[in-house]
Amino acid sequence: MAVTKNDVLDAIEQLESNDQNPTNANILAITGGSNATIQKYRAEIMAERQQQAFKSRIVLKDSELSKLTTTFNDLLANRLGDLNSELSNIITQLESSNSELSNNLDKTKSDLESAKKTIADRDNTIKELETKISFAQDAFDIEKKSILEEKETLNAKLFELAKEVGKVELLTSKLAQAEKENSELKRMIENAQAESDAKKTNARKQEKLPLDRE
Repeated sequence: MAVTKNDVLDAIEQLESNDQNPTNANILAITGGSNATIQKYRAEIMAERQQQAFKSRIVLKDSELSKLTTTFNDLLANRLGDLNSELSNIITQLESSNSELSNNLDKTKSDLESAKKTIADRDNTIKELETKISFAQDAFDIEKKSILEEKETLNAKLFELAKEVGKVELLTSKLAQAEKENSELKRMIENAQAESDAKKTNARKQEKLPLDRE
């Protein structure tokens, strides 16, 4: 439930009855809520009390005025002390945050420079690789052209060799045919020679036989 102005007033009166300063922290401990809400209602209550004190100071006794002034001064001093303490804490936190941010900024700048250098190194490496690839491609194209030319030359030589092989096969076939014919001729000559020798032999035998008488 939200803290009301009456809740803050009751807490202030409770603290004062126990001779405790109604600081924001003491009030907050009783009512809960937020420091901003306590500060708002506490300031309004103190302003109203001050106005009321000014209105009724003519009828107040000197001791009451003195006590009221002392109480107000104490409250103001405590409040100023709390504010100074809070301000000091805030300043300390801001200084710490500023130092941390400065360190982070320096580290970020360093990381950025390192990243830029890494990117530049990679770009140089990529350019070197592209150059090597270009040289390799040129060398490959030259080698490919040389291989194709050599292939064409070999194909031409193979074609010529095939023609020569065809000629050799033809000559071999003709030689085989000639040898066959020569062999046949030799056989015929030998047969003729044998027949001739046989005829001569028979003729000699006929010459040696006596003639038949009538």
